[in-house]
Amino acid sequence: MSKRPWYKRYPSDFISGTLQLSCEEKGAYSVVLDLIYDRGGPVPDDPQWIARVCNLSTRRWNQIRRRLLELGKLSAGDGHLTNSRAERQLKVEEKEHESLSSSGKKGAEKTNQRRGQSGENNSLEEKGPPGKKRHTRYQIPERKNPPTPLEGGPDDSPGVEADFATWYDFYPRKVARGAALKAYRAALKKTDATALLVGVGVYKKTKPEYAEWKHPATWLHGECWLDEERPPITDPSAGMGDGYL
Repeated sequence: MSKRPWYKRYPSDFISGTLQLSCEEKGAYSVVLDLIYDRGGPVPDDPQWIARVCNLSTRRWNQIRRRLLELGKLSAGDGHLTNSRAERQLKVEEKEHESLSSSGKKGAEKTNQRRGQSGENNSLEEKGPPGKKRHTRYQIPERKNPPTPLEGGPDDSPGVEADFATWYDFYPRKVARGAALKAYRAALKKTDATALLVGVGVYKKTKPEYAEWKHPATWLHGECWLDEERPPITDPSAGMGDGYL
């Protein structure tokens, strides 16, 4: 078995797209889809092996196989069986995984750099104005007026800047960076940096092809990281299909 413990499946798409199949045919089709996703690609077109997995006779599987090929649910070639939607979905997931891994590495590198700089700063005494008594980091005098978000504080910390840079690099549209940073800081009061990054991944995967990418600030103000994941739509007038073609 592969390392893929699960895959995305849309029940309504499958049910509506397999109305012309018998219950036995649906079951065999579903098992073959599981094999394709578990393998991460086409499976051997071995009638005896697939028949055993489906708990069918070889003769009965060959009949079902022929019908699934005629309906376009499966395709055969080079001694393998595959499904067109499964192939596309696997490629999308692979690209998404590569993008998230790359972003994660960049974020880790920046975090390590910040920690190194912080360690160097903590080893030094903090100096006060000329003529004032010097103090260590454990003896910093209190400010009479607490900092506002514009003067400093958590929303302007180097960590937020670095997290935003990672998020902005991953976002598909680069426009109005200043407004995006302001919206990003506001969004962190409602969620965390990881949720924002994952949300962009979902947006990139499911945005309809006919729609334009939202401005980064618009996406953040709209709390779009909370949008439910749905399959991408290529044509607003097209039907749902069975979700696997």
